[in-house]
Amino acid sequence: MSARNFGELLRLRHLSREELIALVPLSAESIAVLREARARGQGVIIATAHMGPFDLLGHAIAAQGVPMTVITGRTTSRFVFDAVTHLRQSHELRLVEPTPGGVRRVIRALRQGEIAGFVTDYDFFQNGIRMPFFGRETTLPPGAIRIARDTGALVAPMFPRRTRDGYRLDVGEPFEVAKSRDVDGDVLAGMEILKSRLEDGIGAYPDQWVLFQRAWSLEPAAPVRVFPVGSPLESEFLQRVDAVLPPPRDEGDGKR
Repeated sequence: MSARNFGELLRLRHLSREELIALVPLSAESIAVLREARARGQGVIIATAHMGPFDLLGHAIAAQGVPMTVITGRTTSRFVFDAVTHLRQSHELRLVEPTPGGVRRVIRALRQGEIAGFVTDYDFFQNGIRMPFFGRETTLPPGAIRIARDTGALVAPMFPRRTRDGYRLDVGEPFEVAKSRDVDGDVLAGMEILKSRLEDGIGAYPDQWVLFQRAWSLEPAAPVRVFPVGSPLESEFLQRVDAVLPPPRDEGDGKR
């Protein structure tokens, strides 16, 4: 299945927008979720997993005329990663790495009512939230949930898969992440919902889960530093700032 994914990746840049839309048809329901959020100026985070033809998911959405930015971490040599990134960047799909600059671009896109894609089934940097996943403890990356909390973006779980006659996209129930003065509590609550959606999406078709890394480590791994030493993004600074800010205004209460 992964070999087929790479074969499709080689074809992507040669497919027209019309061919891509025909190849990966999206239901009216899944597109409506994205378009309605965009109409009200709300960004959408598509939370997915390494399921089936997952590379095709972002391109199929971008081909519908919906701007999309995907955050992806490097897990191979720079040469191989850059080559794959080159193949993936087509049909108006933008890819960024999880660096401070990349995170800012994702946040900016969401605040402009656009879409961001996150693969959320594996903690590449080994610094995520420890929680049971399919009944066994591991860590899952909280980045998508933290950004959804801070930007007010809608989280839409989506899981592409192969069928005998093509492709199908299963859409989980979208949700929003609460924003209170308890940052850690908000993120943990959002992670519990996301974990449940992941277990539903992956558990329905486990044979299509193409994650090659070990989801449940045999021994604790050293976390990977994402931000530079001394960066406020890796300190308690932002949490202290967030704690004194008022919660989001209720749009319906008429207050300014």
